[in-house]
Amino acid sequence: MKGSAFIVALGLVLAASLSAGSEESVLRSPARLSGCADRRCGWDVQLEVAPSLPTPEDAIWVTAGGAWSDSCIPGYHSHELVGDVIRLDATVDYPPGTACLTVITPWSFEVDVGTLPAGRYQIDLHITDTLNQLPAALCASRQLAVAQQWPRRYLPLVVR
Repeated sequence: MKGSAFIVALGLVLAASLSAGSEESVLRSPARLSGCADRRCGWDVQLEVAPSLPTPEDAIWVTAGGAWSDSCIPGYHSHELVGDVIRLDATVDYPPGTACLTVITPWSFEVDVGTLPAGRYQIDLHITDTLNQLPAALCASRQLAVAQQWPRRYLPLVVR
């Protein structure tokens, strides 16, 4: 079948017509599924913080994760604290000469934020897709409270 190729995506066989020199763009184009609020973020993007109730003495770790539309997944790029906002940046890189498998792929990474003074913080995750050269998308956000000391709660002991 000269001039055409078959692409298998999510159990469907799609025929794609290829002109001379366009093979690379077809192989490197990330597959996107319709019906998403912001396709630049993938699906089910979440931020988790450990420990869940940190104090200024605790080292804080943030885990970012979700599902991506192909096997070229977001990876940690950088993080910074500006005022009360912790900005996490992830990028999706598409190495030249490689193809990404068209399959929904889970991804995650951990960031050691370190210790923070007592206060309220906003954690924002931005993802940049380097293939499409679009601005970074804000894909997840959550609040974090660091308390000088968390109140202790004692449960009653019942003895029978």
